[in-house]
Amino acid sequence: MNRLLKDFDERNQILFRAEADIDELTHLDPKLLAIYRMWQAGDDLTSKYSRATLYRYRAKLLPYGVDIAIKSNVIKFEPKTRVIKLGPVSRPDFYEFPNPSIIRLAA
Repeated sequence: MNRLLKDFDERNQILFRAEADIDELTHLDPKLLAIYRMWQAGDDLTSKYSRATLYRYRAKLLPYGVDIAIKSNVIKFEPKTRVIKLGPVSRPDFYEFPNPSIIRLAA
């Protein structure tokens, strides 16, 4: 029994080993967090903000290890779409309509 409990404890440790690190940028003010999320998504911030504004935000994000002056290496995902056209279909030759006199409702 001791061997079984020891084996269980060793295998049970995997449940407590994982740690969920909280993103340390979530406590930033909403404007700065929005700029970080735009950079993270691959948006071109140089076309949206002036140079001075961009570098002011960059200075605030650099202590967190984020340099928004370097473009994020994100590739835009473009899903492939396919159009399915629906139309009327004809009844198969082998199909026969049921006889209404045979169909009875259960009461």
